[in-house]
Amino acid sequence: MPKKYLDDESRIKDNCLEDANGCWRWQLSKDNHGYGMVRAGFKGKAEKAHRYSYRIFVNNGKEIPKGVFICHTCDVRDCVNPDHLWPGNCKNNMDDASQKGRLTASRKHLTQLQIDQIRALSKEGVTKKEIADEFGVSQQTVQRYWKDSNDEQEQI
Repeated sequence: MPKKYLDDESRIKDNCLEDANGCWRWQLSKDNHGYGMVRAGFKGKAEKAHRYSYRIFVNNGKEIPKGVFICHTCDVRDCVNPDHLWPGNCKNNMDDASQKGRLTASRKHLTQLQIDQIRALSKEGVTKKEIADEFGVSQQTVQRYWKDSNDEQEQI
């Protein structure tokens, strides 16, 4: 009887296609964010296919500890090539995204000066959309500081 580890390797390889960049693109189900998903993975639970691949090819079939992110060097969400995967944490993943310019406008960090400017503009009656466009952030980010400035006004 073949080892489960070998079956898992075959399962991964049989369910992906290699692209020109060497990414092994997962061909089965994907979640709403484009990450491959596999059922009957570790302990019969659904798991992300890139984590499954890392666990099988790199981690010798052992469970990946809680809190460990499996990040992509290629930035291709459905890639399961173990050579494109590396372990990290939330900060590592966010730093990697920032260095590669992958953060959305709502994820940009604002300086205290920018926050103060947003609060001042909100007090002057500038719309959230206008402020968001000015600072290159989402309206939700502006709302976070808009509420703070209005709360300060009410307390005075």
